[in-house]
Amino acid sequence: MGILRRIDKSKKAPPKVGAFFICVFALYTPYTYAQEMSPNGLGVHLGITNGLDYKRLLSNGDAINAILSSQWDGVLFTLMYQDQYDISSEMGSEHVILAFYGGGVHYGKFSEDSPVHSGSSIGLDVDMGVDHYFRNSPFVIGIEFRLILDNELKNWELRLLGDLALNLRYVF
Repeated sequence: MGILRRIDKSKKAPPKVGAFFICVFALYTPYTYAQEMSPNGLGVHLGITNGLDYKRLLSNGDAINAILSSQWDGVLFTLMYQDQYDISSEMGSEHVILAFYGGGVHYGKFSEDSPVHSGSSIGLDVDMGVDHYFRNSPFVIGIEFRLILDNELKNWELRLLGDLALNLRYVF
């Protein structure tokens, strides 16, 4: 037959070997999924700046958070870096609770009829909050407070705004 040999279908693996692999797989799979959290979350940011919210967990445990909001007759894009800390054990929760704080930048473009700005704005953002990851569920609920130091580019006016928001995300 040369290099290729026919597979003898009458030979089967011993039942103990198959049972061993099934047991290892069944026991190992829930453990690995419980230890890992999904790195991506997409949802809504419900606050003064309502919009879409995307959070990406980084390998070091921190996160990048992007918010695209349509408010005040304009569009605002915010990008933040957040340090995250697992406070689940302190809270006695069976779920994963992450406290975070961070900072970032934003850019906005508003119409002339906007009650807050006319034209473009840039600024700095500082935030802090808590995200609650439910075990065996693809959803996260969070609350955050953000201070927004905003600068209208047309008149170079500085404004300090606050945003208290509820975040609802689907993690994948």
